This record gives sequence, structure tokens and C-alpha cells, in this order.
Amino acid sequence: MYDSTSFIILEVLVSSAFILSFVSSRILAILDSSESRVILLSKSGNLVKQYYLNVQSSLLDFTVSRNGNTLYLLAGSRVFAIEIE
Repeated sequence: MYDSTSFIILEVLVSSAFILSFVSSRILAILDSSESRVILLSKSGNLVKQYYLNVQSSLLDFTVSRNGNTLYLLAGSRVFAIEIE
């Protein structure tokens, strides 16, 4: 896994993606399974961070912890937890 903190989204969203946020969260999370990444945006639309996962199975689903500090990703039958920095 590696992350990108550049201020542009490196690859355009080509296929459908899952979008998730909670009222109490300061971020909007987008799962782009075709690129094996999660894009974090501020609720005003600014790029916060992109996380790329080097996994063999495609990303199927994800959620964000209620406090907004952890991403949980489902890839095949494996679950990954990523602490949001």
C-alpha cells in the first residue's frame, strides 16, 4: 500500500465507485475498485489523500469508522484496516 498526497486525482474515475460519508465525519471517501484505491476528499471537495492497495483480489466494499480515523476495505475474503493520517 502507498498513499499519494498530491493535489490532483492521478487517475480519472472510469467505472462506478462507492461513495461514503457520515454526518459527523470531515471526509468523503470514494472507493475506486478498478484502480485499487480509496480517495479521500474534504466535504468542500479538496483532495485530502489517496490510498493505493497492492492486492490480488479486487476491492469489493469498504466503510469508514464513525470517528473517521480508520478505513476498512474488503478485497476478496480479506479485510484490511488503514489508519487515516
